[in-house]
Amino acid sequence: IYEAEMDEDSIVLHNYRPIYHQRGKSGMDAFGLDSPGGTFSYCADEEAWVFTINNVTKGASDEKDSSCNWLMKSEKTDAHSLHMVDMEGWIVWTGILKVVEDFSVSCIECQSDTGTVDVGCTYHGQCVKERCACEKDWMGSQCETCVSCQVLTMVIDNTLNYYHRMDEDDNSTVRGTSPFQVYGRPVYYLGDADGNINPKLEIILYAGRRYVIWDLKEDNEVSIEDDLKDIQEFLSSLHSTWDFDTKAKLAFASEPTDNPMPFRLNWYDTANRAVDMTFDCPNEQEKQACYFLFN
Repeated sequence: IYEAEMDEDSIVLHNYRPIYHQRGKSGMDAFGLDSPGGTFSYCADEEAWVFTINNVTKGASDEKDSSCNWLMKSEKTDAHSLHMVDMEGWIVWTGILKVVEDFSVSCIECQSDTGTVDVGCTYHGQCVKERCACEKDWMGSQCETCVSCQVLTMVIDNTLNYYHRMDEDDNSTVRGTSPFQVYGRPVYYLGDADGNINPKLEIILYAGRRYVIWDLKEDNEVSIEDDLKDIQEFLSSLHSTWDFDTKAKLAFASEPTDNPMPFRLNWYDTANRAVDMTFDCPNEQEKQACYFLFN
């Protein structure tokens, strides 16, 4: 999610246009490593909208602090807002230049301040200052994701595992508050039937294109009481420049999907071999609130 840069109540303009920064990026991840967020802005020299990451360049000839040091750019345009730009013809740098085949931008601001359940929030929340305040059991920029299932069961090789929903102020004793989210979807951690976190620090989350199961801990340096807070700080630094290999060990990944929850998906191990893995919501009342996910 990218937000326009603000100066108190006014939008900051660059080349007479807004500048959009990745939400939740402070420039430093939970491990003290540089993890800058991405920015969309208009580059007058290119006559195009560009995507940049501070200090990330295409090569030695690029200036690190230039607002036109693009990693992705649109075709030439005079559009005054990012969501008005034609999504076809964008070029991305991945070591070579290539045309982006699947790229879209949409405005997710809701438009009602009436304090009533609003269509812009998928009828599951209220629009307050152009943002959706979601009802209980719903989350996402437009309250589009049902998160009533506080516990998931996962069966693999006839072994039953419990994954518990991570909440914003979660610790070993607090449950049922606002769900912590990454890419508009809840995060679940491995635990026992009572919700006690497993020392493996294994989590399920949506990584932008597919669901993944990560093992985040290979030592005992962090106390269990602090682990969930540390995980949240770690996930808040999620970014394409993040060094996954040194911080997270991938265990399994789903097929590409935009499903709001990890149900009814094909799963694979790190060697890309199919595995027999199924998820369910064991609480029938919670399951009924999200019945459409199971039908």
